[in-house]
Amino acid sequence: MIGLARALWWKLILLLKSRRRLESENLALRHQVAVLRRSVPRCHGVYGSDAEIGSCSFGSIGCGRAF
Repeated sequence: MIGLARALWWKLILLLKSRRRLESENLALRHQVAVLRRSVPRCHGVYGSDAEIGSCSFGSIGCGRAF
C-alpha cells in the first residue's frame, strides 16, 4: 500500500515538473516572438494615389512578410 502511494506521489511530481518545464519553454518562446516582432519593420500599406496610379513597385506593396 505504501509502495503504491509512493509511486502515485512520484508520478504526480513528474507531471508537475514537466508542466513547469512546458510553461517555462512557452514563456521563453513568447519572449523570442516579441523580440522578433519588434525587430521587423512595421507594414506601411499603399494608400491614396499610390494605389490608384500603381506607382509602387511590387516589392514595396504591403510589408513583404510571409506570415
